[in-house]
Amino acid sequence: MIDNVPKSPLSPSSSSSSLGRHPTSTPDCPCRHILVSKDSEHCALCDSIIPSLHDIQHDRDRKRQTIAELEARLEQGRRRTEPQRLRQLERESDESRQRLVETEGRLRSLQQDMRVLQTKYEAEKQEAERAQRAKQDVENELEELSRRLFEEANGMVADEKRQKHALTVQHEHLRRELDSCRAQMEAEEEQLRELKEKMQQQQQQQTTGAGDQRARRDMANLLGQRLSCDDDHQVVTDPAILEEFREFVESDVPLRKMNSIPYLKTSVMDDVEPCLRFARLSAKKLCEAIANNSCFIEEAPIGYAQEQLQNRPADQPQLKISVAKTLIWERLSAGLSFAGCQACGRIDSGGNLLRYRFRVSFVDDWACIDRYCRDRLVSVCEFYSFARNVRQGYYNVRTIEDLYEESVRLKLQMFYARMGTLSGLLHQMGIEGDAVGHASKLDMTIPSPSPVIDKSLTEESQHSIDLPTDESSKDDINSNNQEGAKEHGRRSSTHPEKSVWLEHSY
Repeated sequence: MIDNVPKSPLSPSSSSSSLGRHPTSTPDCPCRHILVSKDSEHCALCDSIIPSLHDIQHDRDRKRQTIAELEARLEQGRRRTEPQRLRQLERESDESRQRLVETEGRLRSLQQDMRVLQTKYEAEKQEAERAQRAKQDVENELEELSRRLFEEANGMVADEKRQKHALTVQHEHLRRELDSCRAQMEAEEEQLRELKEKMQQQQQQQTTGAGDQRARRDMANLLGQRLSCDDDHQVVTDPAILEEFREFVESDVPLRKMNSIPYLKTSVMDDVEPCLRFARLSAKKLCEAIANNSCFIEEAPIGYAQEQLQNRPADQPQLKISVAKTLIWERLSAGLSFAGCQACGRIDSGGNLLRYRFRVSFVDDWACIDRYCRDRLVSVCEFYSFARNVRQGYYNVRTIEDLYEESVRLKLQMFYARMGTLSGLLHQMGIEGDAVGHASKLDMTIPSPSPVIDKSLTEESQHSIDLPTDESSKDDINSNNQEGAKEHGRRSSTHPEKSVWLEHSY
């Protein structure tokens, strides 16, 4: 823009002289001649307004005015916002002071916690030191005990080796003695076997058929029959045993305690309990039930065992039998039912083995049994029925010897039933069905205060179990015995105490 200004025709020397300015050492510039001052917008040569400078000066003035207005507004805004800012700062100061107070409180709490923790730390440190010392003592003691234990173990091992050596030597010596004794025993057994064979041959030649004939005669007496025998020998009885039986007959012990009488107590141990020793039943509980007259035995309906097995509930597969033993394998297999004889445990493979059933309480289930177990139970029941009749005085007109012989026959029947030969023996005697020898019929005759026993009546009682009062009653008893051997159903008779007794139910 300065370049476009026309140059002055005057020389520099004339211009400087005309302006009245003294020359300076600074170089001469055209702008010094054009601009009078920095605020001037007129040309110094022609005194006309330079447009560019005019615009610049005008813009500068406008900006200065704008700056002044802005500064005034800023001052006004500062004066207006100063109280609010002051209040805000006061609030912030109060909040900071409050936070400072809270921080100081927390700091004091933390310092208190630190003191408590420091105290606990010192206590724990002391406890740890004591535990460490105790641990060290225990380790030292354990090391000492281990050392002693190893020493004792080494001593025991050495003693064991010495004892083992001594036992080995003793065992070898005893083994040689045993071999020598065994060889000597075999030689003695061989001689004894030869001697026994010779003696058996001699006895068989002398007593062939005597034992079988005696057994048949005893069982016939139980069943009310007679066998033709050529040799009816008189039985010799031990007087001590007969006197013990007499004490049993004459004792005044109540019926519920009659098992405590010496004769019956011995009979229970020698005859009753062995006969009632089943694999699945408790002999003691069963004996108590029979003694209390609460055992019921009867013939089971056809197919009852299979029907009972099929109709058992799933939650109670085992039968409820109060005299049964608690078997481990049945507790382990709680979900299975036993399909066999509930007394001996024989499995019914053909389906027709379990033809009888029994129970000792009305709350028990009927337990199916086979013929052999039924014979054992009935034999014991008949023996106890005889014992109760004797204790209640229903055989008072009979002699002690006669009653003792009947008790021996009932024990013999228990023996045959326990051996499993009772049914075969009865079959050889011509008795069919499931008949078993019963106790004698009750004598309902009331004896006089001074009873007189006829000699002929005494002799008759020694050979017969039943004691008839006249010829008509004798014929009735014989007919009843014959019918009882063939009958398979139930029959009832009235007990003197007005209780009903069923055949095969005891």
